[in-house]
Amino acid sequence: MAAGLHQAALESIAARLLYLLTRLALPPLVLAHVGLAEYGLWSIAFVLVGYLGLSVSGLATVYVREIARAYEQDDASHASRILSTGVLLALVLGGAFCTLLALLLPWVLAQFHLVPALHALATQLIMATCLIFLADLTLGAWGYVLHGLKRVHEQQRIWVTSFLLEWLAVAVLLQLDLGMSALLWAFALRYACSITLARWRVHLAWPALQIRLRLVSLQCLPQFARLGLASQLSDGWAMLLHSGDRLLAGAAFGAAATAILDLGSKLPATAISLSSGINQVLLPHAATARESAVSAIYHSGLRLGLLALLPVMPMLVAVAPALLTAWLGPRAELALLVSICLWMTPAWHLHTLTGAASSTLRGQGQIRLEFVYHGLRSTGLLAAALLAGNLASFVEGVALSLGVSALIYLWLASRTLGMSGTMLLCTLRPLLLIYPAAYAMALLCPWQLASRSSALQDLLLYGAIAAASLLLGIWKTALLPAEKALLQQTLRRLGAKETRHA
Repeated sequence: MAAGLHQAALESIAARLLYLLTRLALPPLVLAHVGLAEYGLWSIAFVLVGYLGLSVSGLATVYVREIARAYEQDDASHASRILSTGVLLALVLGGAFCTLLALLLPWVLAQFHLVPALHALATQLIMATCLIFLADLTLGAWGYVLHGLKRVHEQQRIWVTSFLLEWLAVAVLLQLDLGMSALLWAFALRYACSITLARWRVHLAWPALQIRLRLVSLQCLPQFARLGLASQLSDGWAMLLHSGDRLLAGAAFGAAATAILDLGSKLPATAISLSSGINQVLLPHAATARESAVSAIYHSGLRLGLLALLPVMPMLVAVAPALLTAWLGPRAELALLVSICLWMTPAWHLHTLTGAASSTLRGQGQIRLEFVYHGLRSTGLLAAALLAGNLASFVEGVALSLGVSALIYLWLASRTLGMSGTMLLCTLRPLLLIYPAAYAMALLCPWQLASRSSALQDLLLYGAIAAASLLLGIWKTALLPAEKALLQQTLRRLGAKETRHA
C-alpha cells in the first residue's frame, strides 16, 4: 500500500507539472494563429463543459468504490452491471444536458454579447466540444475502472500520453491553417486516445469486465442514487464554493476586485493541483481495506499530500513580492496582490489536505462530513462578505474561515477514521514550523520591486536562499528516518550512475 501511494504521488506530481507546462504553452501558440475573440469561444465552451461534467460527477465515486470491491471478490458480473448501468445513466443525464444546451444556446450566446458573425462558429465549437466530452463521460468510465483496479499509475500515463498528443496535434493542425477547428480535432483525438488505451489496459487486467446494454440493472440504481447522488451534490457545492469568493468580491467591491482576487490567488490555486492525483489512489484502497487498516491508509494519504506541496507552497509565500512583480510587473495593486497570496496560500494548503479525508471516507461509503465542511466554508464566506469593509479585509476573512474550516473537518474526519488528534497534530506540525520562516522572509527581505528585471534578480537570489532553507527545514522537521534513508540511498544510486557515465 505504501509503495503504491508513493509511486502514485511521484507520478501524479510529475504528470501535473507537465500538464501545467503544456497548458501554459498552449495560449501563445494558438493566439499566433487565431484572434482573441475566436479563442474566447474556446474558453466559453469549456465553462459549459464544466457544468456538463458536474451533471454526472457522482458516478465516478460509485465506479471506483464498487469496482474495487468487486475486483477484490473477483465478481466480474457485478462490476459489469455497475459499469453498464453507470454508462447508461451518464448517457441519459449528459444527453439531456446537451439537448437543453442546444435549445438554450441562442440565449446563452446572447449573454456573452457575441457579435453575430461569431454565432455559427460558437455554436459549432460549443456543441461539438460538449458531444466529445459526453463521449468521455460515458466510455471514459474505463479510466475510472483502472482506478478501481488500483492501477492509477497506468491511468496517469494514459492521461499524459493523451494530453501530449493533443498539444502536438494542435501545433500541427494550426500550421495547416485550420484555425479553431485545430483545437476541436485535437480535443477529439485526445479523448479517443485516452478511451482506447484505458479500454485496452482494462481488458488486459480483467478480461471478463464488459459494458453491455443487456447488463444494465435496476438493482444497481440504489448505489448510484445513494452514494452517487450524495457525491454529486457535494461536488456541486464544492464547485460553487471554489468560485464563490470571486463572485462575492465582484458583487461587493466591483469587477476589478474579482480580477485582483483571481490574480493574487492564482499561483497557490494552481500549485495545489500538483497533489490532486494522490487522492485518487486512496478511494479504491479504502473501499477494500479492513476496518483496522483504514486509519493507516488515511494517514499515509494525508502525509503524502502534505509533503507533496511542502516544497512549493511555503516557497510561494517566501518569494511572493518578487514573484508577483516578475510575473505581472510593477502595478498599483501589487501590495494587495502580495497580501492576497500571503493569506490564501496556507489556507489553500490546508484545504488540499482535506482531499485525503474525503477520498478515504468515500471509499468507506461516507459523504456526510463533506457537507459539514461545505457548510462551515459557506458560513465563513458569507460572514466575510457581510463584515468586510474592503477587499483586503474580505480576503483575510476568507482565508481564515477556509483554514479553520479545513482544520475542523480534518479533526472530525480523523476521529471518524480512527486517527487520534495527537497524530493529526504531529502530521501537521511541519506546517507550524516552516510557514513562519517563509513569512519572515517575505516580510523582512529588502525587495527591489521597481521593475521586472530587479524583481527577477531578487527572485533568483532570495529564491535560492529560500529553497535551500526550505529543503533543510523539510529534512529536519518533516521527513521520517526511513524516508531520509530511502532518499539518501536514491541519491547515492544516482551519484553512482553519474560516476559510471563519466
